[in-house]
Amino acid sequence: MTAPSDERRQPPAFYYLLAAQVWDRFAYYAILSVLVLYLVQTHDIGQAAAYLMLGTFSSFAALTSVGGGIAADRIFGFGLPLVTGCLLMIAGSFLLCWQDSIGLDWGLGILVVGSGLFHANVAALLGRFYGDGDVRRQPAFTYFYMATNIGGMLGALAMGLIVTRWGYSAGFALAGVAKVLTLVVYLLGLRHLKGHQRPPPHAVEGRKWRLPGLLAIAGAIVACSLLIGRPTIAGWILLVCCIAAIAGYGWMMLREPADVRRRLMAHLVVVAAAVAFWAIYQQFAASVLVFTADDVQRRLLHWLVPASVFNSLNPAFVLLLTPVFILLWRRLAARGREPHDFTKLAGGIVLAGLAFWLLSFGIISDNGQVTTAVGWVIGFQFILALGEMLVGPVGLNLTTALAPRHLAGFAMGIWYLSTAAAYYLAGPLADIVATGKHPKAGVFEAGFNIYGAIGVGSGILVFILAPVLRRYVRAR
Repeated sequence: MTAPSDERRQPPAFYYLLAAQVWDRFAYYAILSVLVLYLVQTHDIGQAAAYLMLGTFSSFAALTSVGGGIAADRIFGFGLPLVTGCLLMIAGSFLLCWQDSIGLDWGLGILVVGSGLFHANVAALLGRFYGDGDVRRQPAFTYFYMATNIGGMLGALAMGLIVTRWGYSAGFALAGVAKVLTLVVYLLGLRHLKGHQRPPPHAVEGRKWRLPGLLAIAGAIVACSLLIGRPTIAGWILLVCCIAAIAGYGWMMLREPADVRRRLMAHLVVVAAAVAFWAIYQQFAASVLVFTADDVQRRLLHWLVPASVFNSLNPAFVLLLTPVFILLWRRLAARGREPHDFTKLAGGIVLAGLAFWLLSFGIISDNGQVTTAVGWVIGFQFILALGEMLVGPVGLNLTTALAPRHLAGFAMGIWYLSTAAAYYLAGPLADIVATGKHPKAGVFEAGFNIYGAIGVGSGILVFILAPVLRRYVRAR
């Protein structure tokens, strides 16, 4: 009787961090849900170029999480990066309201650096409240992922409605207000953090690095602002950063005991597998968004539903599925039949591929119609949500479970590095449906078939490797 009771009794900080996560993701996904359409409609940027800019923006938002994790682990602790990240995201959101090229470049650049300082560290800070074997860890991160999707659902829904009625400036202002609420909630919860947000003991000797650290943040803002509009150069820089980050992680890995080293190597396998998932998953904000806007029957009675509103379906399905998955894993665990996390990860990647094959089949089935029936998009979002429930929470849980406490922030940054690489790859992948060499429906059908093959093939490979990984880390 003790374990279930303990599992339900989360630390007080858990609820404040969840609330901060809701508002942070509200603002981020609100912007992400309209960014491609905003670039095409307001800045007259071509569709292919807009896909690449989206990929650069979202990849940089993930890539800066690596630097944010290092800053928290080695120099500042969690407190200063989280507060600074919120302030930067507030400034970036309101800069976008100007709707000119300067506001676009600097707004997006400031946003990605702020997101990097905040997003990885709020999850790593939550992980500090759970020791090894703590039964509350997995439910906590499942609910944390649920909070992410509450914010994503409400942000995409609100942004679509507000932009349709009042324009993009009003939508970006709403995102800025949500970032203000993120900061307020975090500050209200400070008294419950029990010092976990302060610099760790090993950072005391690194006080001399605090000024260089702040200068590095300023340099990152300038670099990101200049590079988001230059995706080809950004891609090469991203490649160099990924290699450097993995090399640094490997160097730290070699300094650890053999058992920790094995777990960190398994974590790198998880990161590599996640790239395939996130690269096709991110199409919801790129090729699938454009497909929904151009070739899906969206009229509900006399209302033409904004295409970005459909991006709220995926997080809505995740919210509905979260308690189902929590109950399912709990019951299977009680019977000793819960799948291992590596198996869950593989299943999630396969489901993402199947979601795109379903969408492709829908295009074929409705090729006699002017537009594709909206039911296929709803089915796609549901299956993608099933896959996300097997990849997102599991990846976060594996990251905090496999990494030692003194590398928690860096390991979380490496997890988000997989999304950085994948999100950039999402841009060239989306370009498949922007070639214009075939009728539009045929282009989307071919592209979605390719995305499906990537997901199913990668998932099967992880299934094959799963038994080896379980033995390698001596997991349950």
